[in-house]
Amino acid sequence: MSSRASRGGFHRTGGKILKEVTDFIATNETLYPEEFSKTDTEITHDDVNLYRKEIEKVKKVWENEIIDLLNFKTQSIIESAVTNNMPEELRDITLVKDFDKLTEYVTRLRRSLENESKPHENAKDQELYEVIKKNLQLLEEMSDLQKKTLSVHGKSARTALVNVIRGEENFGKVSGMLSSRQSALKGGEISEADVRVKNKRSELVDITNEQDRMLGLVKSEVNALARPVDDYIALGHGTAAATGQDSIEVLEQAFLEKFSTLLIVLQEKLNQSEKKKAKPIKRAAWLASLSLGDLQGDIEQLEQATSTDFSYLKDLAESVSLYIYNDYMLRIAKKQGFSDSLLGRKLNPEIFRSEKATKEERIRKISQMHPGKIAIRDPFEVFIQDKFLTREFDTRLGSLREGTIAPLLSQFNLESEEKAELIRSFSGRDTASVLTSIRESLTEIVNSREGYTTKIGNINTEIDALIQSQKMMQQQIEFLQKTDDLVSATFDPRKKFNAEVNAYESGLRSIDEKRKSGNETIEGGMYRTWFGEINPNILSLLNDDSDLSVLDYDEEGKLEIEKLYNIVQWKYKELVDAHKLGINNISIGYGSAGTERWSFDKAALVASSPPRTGSRS
Repeated sequence: MSSRASRGGFHRTGGKILKEVTDFIATNETLYPEEFSKTDTEITHDDVNLYRKEIEKVKKVWENEIIDLLNFKTQSIIESAVTNNMPEELRDITLVKDFDKLTEYVTRLRRSLENESKPHENAKDQELYEVIKKNLQLLEEMSDLQKKTLSVHGKSARTALVNVIRGEENFGKVSGMLSSRQSALKGGEISEADVRVKNKRSELVDITNEQDRMLGLVKSEVNALARPVDDYIALGHGTAAATGQDSIEVLEQAFLEKFSTLLIVLQEKLNQSEKKKAKPIKRAAWLASLSLGDLQGDIEQLEQATSTDFSYLKDLAESVSLYIYNDYMLRIAKKQGFSDSLLGRKLNPEIFRSEKATKEERIRKISQMHPGKIAIRDPFEVFIQDKFLTREFDTRLGSLREGTIAPLLSQFNLESEEKAELIRSFSGRDTASVLTSIRESLTEIVNSREGYTTKIGNINTEIDALIQSQKMMQQQIEFLQKTDDLVSATFDPRKKFNAEVNAYESGLRSIDEKRKSGNETIEGGMYRTWFGEINPNILSLLNDDSDLSVLDYDEEGKLEIEKLYNIVQWKYKELVDAHKLGINNISIGYGSAGTERWSFDKAALVASSPPRTGSRS
């Protein structure tokens, strides 16, 4: 039964090893999450084969012939569990090629054994049963841990953990892989990352300096535009705003409305000349009856808002008023008769005709001097174009804008779209806001064209990535060192584990060899026997009239009895067919309750020893 003891021993030792690995993974998964981030690794064919071999080691225990010879129920229970509770594709594990299926086999078998609640009558049988369950549980733990190691990023660490889980003793190659990887990280990859970070930072400094130089040029060139921008603001809305007046558009519209009203009033007065009671009007009274004062006030406001001389508008308003006046008086003169002459009221029409012609000429001259602003429709209808001032003003402002940014277009070689962007910067109401807007727009244009912002952003991203990579490599070094420490910490348990496994397997081989060689003479030491080597230490216990009872009082003697007992178990079936003797059961109950068991193999042992008081029988 030494093989069972060995198997129970390496279950405990293997459990300790797996506990170390379990604690290692639980701790370091949190500390080094990046080292457990691999997702593309799969169980290999070798992994499957090695796991199958571990299962087969346990199978050898319950399948060994000695278990059957000892009438242990463990074997029949397991065989029943495999036959009745196992899917057909799992019953023969030599045909199972999938790691998860092998794990399923172990799990199903362990659960079946745990559900077997009836205790075994034989204590050794029960002990074997429990050992097998524990080793199946151990195999499950091995499977779970091996799957967890799939997420380990580094190959050397992953290989080391798998080998520790399997209880491998020879770690020369794996330790070399761990050491080599740490050296590669410390001496090569981290240093290389340092160099790359320095190079990138140097590149960043160069680009930043170039950007600063260019932005300094932008600032200098824009500041030089202060004077023309002042002129632009003064022309556009600076003066009006400074005097608290309305905008040019509002002032222009007010003037046009009053001029239109003036024309209507003049036409109405002219129409009065057709009435019978129409009378001559003095020139001063005519002008006083009109709103020329208000109209001239609006013109003066336009002059103040635009710093422009609009005296021609005053001239136009007065000339139109006098043109209509002379036309009125000419019509009155034509209507006068003889009585007006007698009374001395007769008007000279030629004077009014001449004055009318003079005013008409003056009006036409003003119109010619300001084309697009003042127009005359036939026969002689005067009107001022809508937005006559703002259109002119927009043209002048546009010219100022073009002239203001011309140096920038040349200095920075700007395209049409970029020029339009600068033009839009003139929407501010003061010089500072316009200059700020031009500088911001030009800065954005230069940054976009030269790619400073993008380049600096990309380099900073690369530097951050390199630094993060260095941190990860440093963490990998720490993880590799801890893995190496785990290898060292589990050295003694793994050595003990392998010794126990070897002892277990050697015990099985020894049992089989002794069973097979029971009918041959085996040479050993100074003694020869049909049943193998005799321990010379027990010879002193024997004499001519001794029987086996003398061996009961010595530990080495008991071992010899046990060995002889096992030999009889192996060989009795070859000596006689028990069924021919009417023995259909390997054991027969006796005693008042039938609870005692009389086994045929024990009877064979008794037959080998003369009946004596105190004998083993």
